Amino acid sequence: MDNLIGKRLDGLYEVQELIGSGGMANVYKAVMRGQNGPVPAGTVVAVKVLRQEYMHDPDLVRRFKNESKAISLLNHPNIVKVYDVSVNDHLQYIVMEYVDGMTLREYLNERGGKLSSRETVHFISQILKALEHAHAKTAVIGISGGLDSCLALLVAVRAMKQLGRPASDVLAVTMPCFGTTHRTRSNAEILCDELAVSFTEIDIANTVHSHFKDIGQDESVLDVTFENGQARVRTLELMDTANRTGGLVVGTGDLSELALGWATYNGDHMSMYGVNAGVPKTLVRHLVQYEADIAASAELRRVLLDILDTPVSPELLPAKDGEISQKTEDLVGPYELHDFYLYYVLRFGFGPSKIFRLAKAAFAGRAEYPDEVLYKWLRNFYWRFFAQQFKRSCLPDGPKVGSVTLSPRGDWRMPSDAAAALWLAELEQIPLKG
Repeated sequence: MDNLIGKRLDGLYEVQELIGSGGMANVYKAVMRGQNGPVPAGTVVAVKVLRQEYMHDPDLVRRFKNESKAISLLNHPNIVKVYDVSVNDHLQYIVMEYVDGMTLREYLNERGGKLSSRETVHFISQILKALEHAHAKTAVIGISGGLDSCLALLVAVRAMKQLGRPASDVLAVTMPCFGTTHRTRSNAEILCDELAVSFTEIDIANTVHSHFKDIGQDESVLDVTFENGQARVRTLELMDTANRTGGLVVGTGDLSELALGWATYNGDHMSMYGVNAGVPKTLVRHLVQYEADIAASAELRRVLLDILDTPVSPELLPAKDGEISQKTEDLVGPYELHDFYLYYVLRFGFGPSKIFRLAKAAFAGRAEYPDEVLYKWLRNFYWRFFAQQFKRSCLPDGPKVGSVTLSPRGDWRMPSDAAAALWLAELEQIPLKG
């Protein structure tokens, strides 16, 4: 007979019967008998007791203590409540809510060892909701006032609605620095206010100044170190904010940026879940436009339309006369061209010559896209696509939204040292009028 049955633990919990056993602990049904306990006298509770043979194993004791601390912080209908924790040299136990009913094993045995698809979905959905609550109390997003972070924020708010959680569980963080303009900073705050998410500002300028001093960066030199230093500081702030709030960092980079490598390695390139990773920039625009069309208020519609009208920019170089000085499409080319090229590379595996012919047909009549411009950006696409594979080889998880994606765990497997020589050589053979 178990030597705990019939005894009172710390004079409070009268153990009645053993109801379960696990690798580290036994679980007992007990009744609250004391008058000064955490629940009324007579309350039936479940008591999880660390087995005696493990009482002197420091690693297992530490794990048991950590478990008690973790679950005591949670409050969710699909997670049992913790009423009390006792830790001493002779006994370690956790007092939890007692849920009367059968075990899953008993339930399965009643049904011949199988669950219907409806029952399976029902149980799994409850488990997932509990896990989601336990592991991600907040969704942390760096909000810049630009297009990609706008879409990521809209997605996060919709996700919270689907989960029955408040929009305030989304924590939007704006991190102004040297290139931030009044327009984007203002749009970021207005957007967050209209969506009713939690909002905070972290001015990273002092941290960046300190970092540049540490590494000996001359701040008058506006080079790649000047740009990437800011991006990596922002990621540091987001990651640690997520740790502090028990959340995860939602990445904002899109499929087009991944294809071109237009992201700072281990900066905005990194997150805990990249919601836009399967969405090309041209589709990002359509999705934000759709949200503007169905906006719940005139102010939300106005700010979404202004975000759409704002030039795409990482805002890492100082603004000029209060305006964005660094425009992405001036540097890497028009996204509508790159998305066109990317689709036919990934979806059909077409070579440069065929894609060039298709582009000439698709963009015929567009004065801004003569043959030499199509050729220039196609060459640029191939050069960047091959040179930037190392960033795609270590992407965070993200959804596949359309028919193509660049996830190294799914559709696209490519060595980081792959060379573009054969593709560029084929481009060299294309005759251009001139």
